[in-house]
Amino acid sequence: MILEKIKKRTKKVDSFSKLLQKAELEYENYLNKKYFIYPLPPQIVLEFAKRLRRELGSDNVVKAKTYLEEPLRQLLHAMLSR
Repeated sequence: MILEKIKKRTKKVDSFSKLLQKAELEYENYLNKKYFIYPLPPQIVLEFAKRLRRELGSDNVVKAKTYLEEPLRQLLHAMLSR
């Protein structure tokens, strides 16, 4: 039972680790294309981009890679909750 929970958590981290390995890209557009059958309007995606940059405290995503995973999770949650 405990091992199953650990494996599930590991899978979640792995899905974001692939995203984090990519060079600088617009993460909000990537998530929009990957998780939505009908993509969010560009204006909304732009608002999410601003939110992500505000949470990171920088426009330089490459420098923020050490702490990028949690803001990305929050961004995806916000996008899916919209």
